[in-house]
Amino acid sequence: MKPSNFLIDCMFPIECLGCGCPESYLCPSCFLSLEYVKKQTCLYCGRLKKNGRICIEHNSPLYSIVSAGYYQHELLSSLIKKLKYHSVTDLTDVLVKYLILFWLQFHNANKNILVVPVPLHPRRWRWRGFNQSALIAEKFALAYKYNYDQNNLIRTKNTKAQAKLKTEKREKNVKNGFKWIGPNLSGKHVIIFDDVAESGSTLTACALALKQAGAHRVSGLVLAKG
Repeated sequence: MKPSNFLIDCMFPIECLGCGCPESYLCPSCFLSLEYVKKQTCLYCGRLKKNGRICIEHNSPLYSIVSAGYYQHELLSSLIKKLKYHSVTDLTDVLVKYLILFWLQFHNANKNILVVPVPLHPRRWRWRGFNQSALIAEKFALAYKYNYDQNNLIRTKNTKAQAKLKTEKREKNVKNGFKWIGPNLSGKHVIIFDDVAESGSTLTACALALKQAGAHRVSGLVLAKG
């Protein structure tokens, strides 16, 4: 059951997660201290690649993956954890602002872009009460006037949390774990969004389902690289 706002406020008083000053979860000064990834790399092999392009030899359904920041950055990881695990949904706007400013360098007015968040299994959604990736992705898409869909990419199995698994088990955990049930995606450039990516297994599994549904290109976008 999702905690009430009163309970959340008692557990996590509204104060800056960076410096502790009251009245906001992140003050303007601490927001400016958030770092961005300056050079994108192929997530699979780490080579420097323009716009996070995936090296062709990996034969991935993903065209690229770009990460706004690093999960090792203490303040950014704290923001993500408070939203994801402690239901502090007021942090959504802070993280959306961070993502929007990062995406300025990649934005184009392509009307065929569709933003899709990585879905939760219904059982996990009922337990958490919300999908943190969907909260962020919807506002991000609105800001850039991209199309948005959070209903038609579904999880077909209730997988274990990726963070609890070793790298070699993550791909097996999410294999065939997603399905697109919406209209054909022919000609679409789909941006699949998640909060954190480490091995890229979840994004890759989602991309495979989207490519099988006809997507012309699937790119990954994440708040933080693990």
